[in-house]
Amino acid sequence: MAIGPNPPFYDLDDTNNFFSTSSLSAEVLRTTPAGVRGLGGDDQITGSAQADIIYGNLGNDSLYGLGGNDTFYGGQGDDLLVGDGLNSTGDDVLSGNKGNDLILGGVGNDILRGGQDNDFLNGEEGNDTLVGDLGQDTLAGGAGDDLLVLRRDTAAVADASGAIAADFIVDFGTGNDRIGLTGGLQESQLQLLAITLNDSGGGSTPSTAITFNDNGVFKTLGLVLGKTPTELAGKFVNTDF
Repeated sequence: MAIGPNPPFYDLDDTNNFFSTSSLSAEVLRTTPAGVRGLGGDDQITGSAQADIIYGNLGNDSLYGLGGNDTFYGGQGDDLLVGDGLNSTGDDVLSGNKGNDLILGGVGNDILRGGQDNDFLNGEEGNDTLVGDLGQDTLAGGAGDDLLVLRRDTAAVADASGAIAADFIVDFGTGNDRIGLTGGLQESQLQLLAITLNDSGGGSTPSTAITFNDNGVFKTLGLVLGKTPTELAGKFVNTDF
């Protein structure tokens, strides 16, 4: 373990670490305000009841909060980020970065960002903001009034087979949810198409594809499971993500 460069981090080593920030003294926390940083290896890092800043960096890391308003960065690898533990809460900012990440907000009003690759984001309880970013992501707001952001600049175009690798919203409307639009895109520019999504058990669910014409290119922002175009009308807001 070592104190990293400015801004000062508390650096772990390149092995597979099992570490808790609660083991750090008040003096170490004071002198490393940038937080704890894993390096190489598949690390398991657990926060404290305070507001922790934790970086997984390389490897397939697992980062756990235990209360407080935490900030987690998964880094490279397929990471697990859990904002809050049992009987704890906090308004967390959880960013997967690279890799196919699983990000769980827990209790509190959290911000979840997938980063690159194909991520699963679940806000769970609270009024959460979910942004899949790059890749084909799955967004589940959970309980509360959530904002599920579909970025204009990452909208999908069908490949040669007709497949569309768009983001997938799976539980819209559990609370007073909204879908966030970016890049100046307005609801009036959208085409909401009624589709049917089939599951592996042979069942089917009426759903919606959110599409738009981007300078002559037909693109898909996302798919919304279990909601018809009529049910989604008026549910869009503009955001700065």
